[in-house]
Amino acid sequence: MSSSLLEKVYKVISEVFVSNVDVPTERPKYEHYPYTTAWVGHNDAISSILNSNESFLASPTGSGKTAVYLTASVVSELKTLVVVPRNGLQKQVADYEKRMGVPILYLFERSKMCNKKKSDKDPAPCLKKFRKGGKWYFKLGEEVVEYPCTDCPYEAKKETIRELFRNNECIAVLNQGNFWLLRSQAEFVIIDEADETLRSITDAVSYPRKFESDDPVEVLRWMASQINKDIEKVTSALEVTRKDSELEKLNIILHKLERRLRKIEFFMEYPPDKLITYIRGNKTYVEVFDNSINIVRKLFSDAKVCMVTATPPISNGTQPIEYVLPFRAKVIYAPLGNMSERNVFRRGNTELLEKAVDFIIKTYDYTVNLTGMKKAPVHCGNLSKHGLRVYELFKANGRKALLMEEGKQNVYVEEFIKGDYDFFCAVAVEYGYDWGFSPIQYILKVPFADLKDPRLEAIRKQLGQEKFDEWYGWDALSRLIQACGRNARTPNDFGITIILDSCFGWLYNRFKDKIPKWFKERLVWLAGDSNGKS
Repeated sequence: MSSSLLEKVYKVISEVFVSNVDVPTERPKYEHYPYTTAWVGHNDAISSILNSNESFLASPTGSGKTAVYLTASVVSELKTLVVVPRNGLQKQVADYEKRMGVPILYLFERSKMCNKKKSDKDPAPCLKKFRKGGKWYFKLGEEVVEYPCTDCPYEAKKETIRELFRNNECIAVLNQGNFWLLRSQAEFVIIDEADETLRSITDAVSYPRKFESDDPVEVLRWMASQINKDIEKVTSALEVTRKDSELEKLNIILHKLERRLRKIEFFMEYPPDKLITYIRGNKTYVEVFDNSINIVRKLFSDAKVCMVTATPPISNGTQPIEYVLPFRAKVIYAPLGNMSERNVFRRGNTELLEKAVDFIIKTYDYTVNLTGMKKAPVHCGNLSKHGLRVYELFKANGRKALLMEEGKQNVYVEEFIKGDYDFFCAVAVEYGYDWGFSPIQYILKVPFADLKDPRLEAIRKQLGQEKFDEWYGWDALSRLIQACGRNARTPNDFGITIILDSCFGWLYNRFKDKIPKWFKERLVWLAGDSNGKS
């Protein structure tokens, strides 16, 4: 490892730590703006949203985007639906209610709102419902009552939101599981964290059997038939089963089947050329593969839309709305080598990972000593090779590390936050997670999708090689950019991201004109190629 590169990184970290951020302000242009002063750029962003039927608000975490789009909503006087990917974000948006001077209502799932639970950790009693004589019931203590409860908070709030929204007397904030309630009524739709939200709506629906067909509509019809049969079986079982443990399991299965069927019904609205199908293992998959504008137009055909995303798409022609604020955060490109699976493992350059771990430990220790803050996510690109090897090297160096298990991000993120760890070797945590508690994070490997995945071959077949290559590169770069915006929640939060993979360099240069301004502002280019960040 070059000692000069290490010293340059130390210097950047130190300079960022002692810096002060003064965000320039201006007088709010709109009376409904929730603060007495506005950050520079907010007024123009609000105007741009109001003047556009389709817009992208390209702002990172902590740039005040919620104040911007809520002001645009109130000024527009349109029935506004805000769609967010997580419950916590519903609450964050609704917290603006007093400042905005209008009701902002959100809806959690039934179990979270239940007033019949013995404790917050217990499931709602109605999650153990059963059928009898064509009606649904559940046990409330020793009493059998009809489902849902006459005083169910979920049902009451759902009807309140529907009524107020119908009369344009509230802004509704719903997640990707319940926005369907207002889908047809919305006049202005704001999709926050658009990358994550739209992925959750359009990601693949699957069935655990193989069905060989290149026609996605045929596959969807087959899936719907199989799922309807499964729903009938589960419903029949709920007519004869009375054990609490079995009832809860069956209700969970039924809920998943019903959600899967609803997604299939939405997919069936799509033109077949915007669907892909593939088989992975013993499962058959179908998903929507389309650009974000088309997806939103299929969901909300007549509404005004604003998508909020730190990485706007590159191919729809809509100019993103961007404003740049100073942040006490930097993204340092300090390449140690090509970290691809081919170069590190197939070509036998595993010493690059030893070099990377040594670099990570030294810069982490420097940052911890400087800030007094601990914990660093390490975005590994894959778990079975890079993640496992780096984890083993951390352990060999006497460091407390946690290795994520594939598909269990939520469980392991919570364990990392609560546990006594220095490093978290993880993948696919660039969407939906905030690392504001961490002073530093690392991009060990650019998160390229696995070319051996049958899904990638289906995408290649649909796009053709040239467009696939562009999609493939931008998909990896946009995920990396998303990760880099996650460890600074406000302009004055200290947050460092270090990119160690030299593959970032050519990706950056390829897509330089498409990269958001905020990312360019934060990037410190310490590679030998001084032209990279021009």
